[in-house]
Amino acid sequence: MDKVYNHPVFGMQMTGGSTTSPAEWERYRKMGAVARIMLVEAAARQWNVEASSCHVDKGVVIHGATGRRATYGSLANAAAQLTAPADVPLKDAKTFTLIGKPTGDSIPIEDERHGAIRLDVTVPGMLTAVVARPPSLAEKW
Repeated sequence: MDKVYNHPVFGMQMTGGSTTSPAEWERYRKMGAVARIMLVEAAARQWNVEASSCHVDKGVVIHGATGRRATYGSLANAAAQLTAPADVPLKDAKTFTLIGKPTGDSIPIEDERHGAIRLDVTVPGMLTAVVARPPSLAEKW
């Protein structure tokens, strides 16, 4: 377990709780920026163009001059072969398209509370991951 992945407030690897997203905000932004740069670079190499001539929009890399388009999913394997940049510029908050904007898709809390809607989805072959923790010393006695 590398300490670099520890929660910045609690000093341990953990998930959940109301502190995770705010505490990890900067790290999440950096990871997203690294992924975006690597996906754009993968597309540019496939198309033999400059990465600076490409942009992203809603999970798609687009080469403006030719109109070529590639989804992030189709580029993921090629991007994974690239070396991640050490330092990346972060998007200016003024250019956010989702964060801080109403999405209009909120679920009425009463419907959720009383089970009138189903939030979980399962698909064929779906796997579920959980964090496995060793039993505490107190549980052994």
